[in-house]
Amino acid sequence: LPTSASRVELPRPMKNFVPLRRLLTIFAAAFFIALFPATHLAPAAEVVLIDSGVARCAIRAAPETMAPDITLPRTAANDVTEAEQSRRRLRESVRDLSRCLGKMSRATVAITTNAPAAANNGTIEILVGEPATKIFGPPKKTSKYRQAWRIAVTPQRVGLIGESDESASYAVYELLDRLGCRWFMPGEIGEVIPGHRTVSFAPFDDSGVPGTISRHVW
Repeated sequence: LPTSASRVELPRPMKNFVPLRRLLTIFAAAFFIALFPATHLAPAAEVVLIDSGVARCAIRAAPETMAPDITLPRTAANDVTEAEQSRRRLRESVRDLSRCLGKMSRATVAITTNAPAAANNGTIEILVGEPATKIFGPPKKTSKYRQAWRIAVTPQRVGLIGESDESASYAVYELLDRLGCRWFMPGEIGEVIPGHRTVSFAPFDDSGVPGTISRHVW
């Protein structure tokens, strides 16, 4: 064992150790704030489509989409028949969007094929299909079978977009799904429409592709 004369003196802790640690913490916090300014952390203002049961929006689709059924000859090619079926599906999806928004909020959401002066009366347009594509562009994803969809919500308008009429219909039901709507079986008994007197979204832009090519009963 070492004697007292040969005992090694250990260095004492630095007196400025705690202030240095605090200084490093302050520096790290300042660096984080510089990277993410307050404007990035503040939540975006909600885009209100229905306010306390009063519609602040209107749905607009192309006149061709909302046209009556076209009677095709039995000799019509498959692609022509499928295109007409997809158009009808999108038309009924547009009507369903209006119905579901009305059922959850008790508001009347109009459907139009014209281009109203929405900016003059403060009405937010929900564009479906072709009108939405003209304003926002195509989906940001693609699919081999043209099934990619896109939802764009801005303070001025909402776009429900698809690579085809079929996928534009997917965008409609994706929006309703995000509001909590569910269909567990055909008919009213299998439908769940939550009550929302006010319907709003934070601005976002999202695209997706279905996980399956086809899902139907045959």
